[in-house]
Amino acid sequence: MLKCTNSPVQKQIDRNNGRGGLAHVGLRVENAQAAFNFLKAEGFHIIDPAPRSGSRDTTVFFIHPKSHDDTSFGVLYEVVEDTKNA
Repeated sequence: MLKCTNSPVQKQIDRNNGRGGLAHVGLRVENAQAAFNFLKAEGFHIIDPAPRSGSRDTTVFFIHPKSHDDTSFGVLYEVVEDTKNA
């Protein structure tokens, strides 16, 4: 099997000694820009500078696992707007 040693998923697998685990959680929203603006204003650590095109006609952005100074999610969150069904 081909191993991509620098991918975020592979790094997580390596950290978990090959046991797998939760890579990220996707949250569907009606409006990615509104969600982005709200979370940014609330002080969340957002990885992307703005919502961007994702796969299958979606708009996405990611929230860092160490998402907030007060409360850490501990897992990567992907916020997804399905632009086909908007």
